[in-house]
Amino acid sequence: MAVEEMKRRFAEAWADIVGTAGEGRADAQPSAPSINISGGNVVFGDSVVNRNVFNVRPRVTVVQTGVGVLDASQKARLLELRDQIAGVSRAIEGQTVSPATIMRKLNAHMNVNSYSEIPDDMFDRAESYLVRWRARLDGMPGANRSKGWRDRRVKAIHARCKELGIDRWRLNYMRKAWGKESLIDLPDDDLEQLYLAVMRRKKEEA
Repeated sequence: MAVEEMKRRFAEAWADIVGTAGEGRADAQPSAPSINISGGNVVFGDSVVNRNVFNVRPRVTVVQTGVGVLDASQKARLLELRDQIAGVSRAIEGQTVSPATIMRKLNAHMNVNSYSEIPDDMFDRAESYLVRWRARLDGMPGANRSKGWRDRRVKAIHARCKELGIDRWRLNYMRKAWGKESLIDLPDDDLEQLYLAVMRRKKEEA
């Protein structure tokens, strides 16, 4: 509370007290004493009449956001997948889905009102849901016309081969099937064939 405001309130209180005591006395015109505030002391005139009357603390409003929920990078990843799904769906006849619909289905799957409410320890589940959705679309006829399809296929092949330790197997497969060793040299149809072959491999086969 500002010092001037405190002085004003004390002056008003003094006037009320003196006015009540002097009711019926026409000659009673007392004046309010000077008021000084120093530290925790409130001084009327020459006397300290109260001490530590006010313990004023500023009101602090603490707003906590994002505690226990997705961080910015996790949200960005989900939105990236959302956009990829929407993009692929537009290239496939009868599969078009809007970004808003994708997020509604994600929220329902995660049992939340908004993706921003997804607990951070449930991020992998949310990401997996969208990745599987995108993969289903990527495997449909016409998906290779969508933006980024080829890059996603190449990254998926490399990631799976690294996971299973089957890069040598992949190279042998490519040499035998097409006489090539680089994924860049494969046309889309051959790249898709390789992708399916890699995804069918199991760890025990590697």
